Amino acid sequence: MWVVKKANEVTQYLITFKEVGLGSANFEITKMYENTTRKECPKSVDGFDQGQSNLFIKVCLGTPDYIDHNSDGRYVYLYHRPNGIALTYLFNKENKLTKLSVYQDYT
Repeated sequence: MWVVKKANEVTQYLITFKEVGLGSANFEITKMYENTTRKECPKSVDGFDQGQSNLFIKVCLGTPDYIDHNSDGRYVYLYHRPNGIALTYLFNKENKLTKLSVYQDYT
């Protein structure tokens, strides 16, 4: 068995080999749906603690609407919400949350 996950992605896949040996070609790929960290998500979008991982934020909020990469390695996840609300989560180059900002367009 192998667990496969792309870098900076939430979805994981389980590969189970049905044959024994180096030349085994019979295998099954299964998408892993249940993520135990989902149960730990805060009840509010501002309930995340500094130092939490980018993957944890993605598990809780889903894929960001936009990701802005800075030249120094930091990046921002941008989520659009109803009523002109925008959420931004700033991560350092170690993929840890450093700042949350909430904006609302009143126009």
